[in-house]
Amino acid sequence: MPKEFYGYIAGILMSIAYLPQIYRVLKTKSAKDFSYWMLGLYASATFLWGVHGLIFKSNSMVIFNGVVFLQILAVIMLKFFYSKK
Repeated sequence: MPKEFYGYIAGILMSIAYLPQIYRVLKTKSAKDFSYWMLGLYASATFLWGVHGLIFKSNSMVIFNGVVFLQILAVIMLKFFYSKK
């Protein structure tokens, strides 16, 4: 089995798991159930896991934590946008 097999599987699952949240925010045009505090902590954690992946040369960690980081940033931007309306 390739060296990062489980990392890629975990990354795919982690990335897919956040998609329903983004879909719900877009559908309801509301992200009031998300706190900026939680989103900030989660974004910080995924960013740091990505840095960890860079340091230890783990492509799966870099790729998928980057993907999830972007998903979280999207929710933060949507929360900000929808809270202004």
